[in-house]
Amino acid sequence: MRTAISTALAACAVLAFLTATGPRALAADYPSKPIVLVSQASAGSAMDLFCRMVAKLAPKYVHQTIVVENRTGGDGAVAMEYLLSQPSDGYTLLAITRSFATTLDTDLKDKFKPDDFSFVASMVGDSYVLSVSTDSPYKTIKDFLAAAKTTPLTVAGFGTNSAEGIFARRLAQESGAKLNWVPYPGGAAAIAPVLGNHIAAVLNHPGDVKSFVESGKLRVLAASNDAAIKQFPNAVTFRSLGYRDLTAQHYRGVITKAGISGDVARRLDDLFKHVSKDPEFVQYMKQTDVEPYYNDSRAFTNIVRSDMDIIARQMLQK
Repeated sequence: MRTAISTALAACAVLAFLTATGPRALAADYPSKPIVLVSQASAGSAMDLFCRMVAKLAPKYVHQTIVVENRTGGDGAVAMEYLLSQPSDGYTLLAITRSFATTLDTDLKDKFKPDDFSFVASMVGDSYVLSVSTDSPYKTIKDFLAAAKTTPLTVAGFGTNSAEGIFARRLAQESGAKLNWVPYPGGAAAIAPVLGNHIAAVLNHPGDVKSFVESGKLRVLAASNDAAIKQFPNAVTFRSLGYRDLTAQHYRGVITKAGISGDVARRLDDLFKHVSKDPEFVQYMKQTDVEPYYNDSRAFTNIVRSDMDIIARQMLQK
């Protein structure tokens, strides 16, 4: 009898230990170590700045550090491969843009599927801006497009079949201009050849070009906003030129590897919801001319999947 009781107590102790140290208990402690946030764009780019702002503010809400790692290359394939090589535990995150949807519809469709990932949250929405060197002969977007109708002009930006690349292709289709897209590993990296007058223009985002505009090195010709950007008052909108299909928003958000527990998913959602409302994050959005665009996991998943359908249709029209 005594042996049976001892055996039962031992079994209960083992069960209690397994329960306390199982996935649910581990999730309850999340995060118990630093989180890695991977940027698929180069250092200094708008995406990199976004990641570093998140990393700066996150410890206020999770009491752990977030470490930013730049893993560029392959239109985001290098970063995605790294993410999927890690455990599904929420300790490795990947910052993405709308280009994620385009690459999964094109270059990387045979390597990655949407179901490989869990969509954590979208955070901000951004516009596209077309800029030239201040030494450029093109003073306005009309000058630029008129010249490109007779002689092909080069436009630099992130990735091959990125959202930026598809936007440039749509601009060529809508305007009749001959534009040759030149891919770079990040929006910031695409600026140098334009400053050196090796590339005619760069298509990226306000945060990428702001300091260069303020220092008199770049001139913004046009933007994809509905209305003019206050920091670039001389830039027109593509919409104002009659290109209504060229009004677009470029979101930035965060994903992780599929398979995280519900508890970890809720903690991540809570983290990014708090960061999106943090006064310093609000100030960052104002300074970089991006719009608030917080969406939780369910809504963000629907946005990305809808975007993939739209981009797939656009690719058929190229």
